[in-house]
Amino acid sequence: MISVSQTTESPAFAARGNLLSRVRGGPVACKIAGNKAERTEAFRLVYENYVRKGMIPENVYRLRVTEYHMLPTTTIFVARQGTEVIGTVSLIADGDLGLPMDRIQPELVDEARQAGRRPAEVSCLAFRKLEFHEFLPVFIEMTRLMAQFARRNGIGQFLIGCVPRHAQFYCHFLGFEQVGGVRPYATVANTLGVACCLDFDRVDRCRPDCYEQYFGVRAPESKFDSIPMSDRERAAFAHVVELTEQPLTVNA
Repeated sequence: MISVSQTTESPAFAARGNLLSRVRGGPVACKIAGNKAERTEAFRLVYENYVRKGMIPENVYRLRVTEYHMLPTTTIFVARQGTEVIGTVSLIADGDLGLPMDRIQPELVDEARQAGRRPAEVSCLAFRKLEFHEFLPVFIEMTRLMAQFARRNGIGQFLIGCVPRHAQFYCHFLGFEQVGGVRPYATVANTLGVACCLDFDRVDRCRPDCYEQYFGVRAPESKFDSIPMSDRERAAFAHVVELTEQPLTVNA
């Protein structure tokens, strides 16, 4: 989907921004969410997407926050257009709570751990409604940043749960492999999903269609800057989790 970094944008990297400038409303910038306002907008965008699809019930906060978002091992990426977050995805690295996939297909996560490939789960992907020709470059640039961030931080494998109709795209274009069959995801209204896996060692060898787009040009060092949640911010979001989350947390 989903290394010496440059300190300034290369011509090739800057050229990629031209695609993002074609989105209605003005240019789009992809980054790591670095403050409470950006994280709140990201959580609200996920909430609106999930409620619209019937995957979660409404709540008074109008936010979709999980217990995994409280961990320092989770990173939230956003696509911003002016002051608005129009896209977001969360990367949950293996940590104190494990991964959401541990509660769905634990054997997949255990296999990665035992092989020494630190796994991370891609979760909470959401976008403002866009035309496909607008959506695709934003999706690629945001998940490209996520993939490069993951590799810089020792992640060896991505896991993702997705609806079956999206699995073909992840597998054919992004280099994921479907692992396991279709099954219901309990905390998104039993939405049927499949697990997919992307192993970075394998994609380095096989070079899927997206490989050069994702890894051919390194993102500038500044793209990986972030400011973690303060204790006060974490406590505020933890309160939302306590009042809105169901007993099991899974990605979708």
